[in-house]
Amino acid sequence: MVCNAKTAYRIHQLEAASTRTVSKTIRHHNTHHRPIPPLEGQSDFQGKCDALRTALFPEINTEGWTPLPPNLLTSKKDLRHHTRDVTAKEIQLALSHLKYSTSGGPDSITYDTL
Repeated sequence: MVCNAKTAYRIHQLEAASTRTVSKTIRHHNTHHRPIPPLEGQSDFQGKCDALRTALFPEINTEGWTPLPPNLLTSKKDLRHHTRDVTAKEIQLALSHLKYSTSGGPDSITYDTL
């Protein structure tokens, strides 16, 4: 009965889809063995992704902001030829060496969420 109550509570948290509750629920609920329940009424993969993306990265109201001057962020050297795209495999490798139990930082996004 207790397990069912905890599961129902976590499902309710995921359906709320806010940054704090999603990361906390994922940390306590092993999603690798159980499918993620419907989020915001979405049950397909793309819908769940969109709901999580909206919760984790909400739209920023830029009304009233003044844009930065175009010459403020200029570089003295063009480094485009010295960089390359980062692959998903490289990101996965970098994240696999991190401790999943460490805190998220200012954005509250944990390594487990990434």
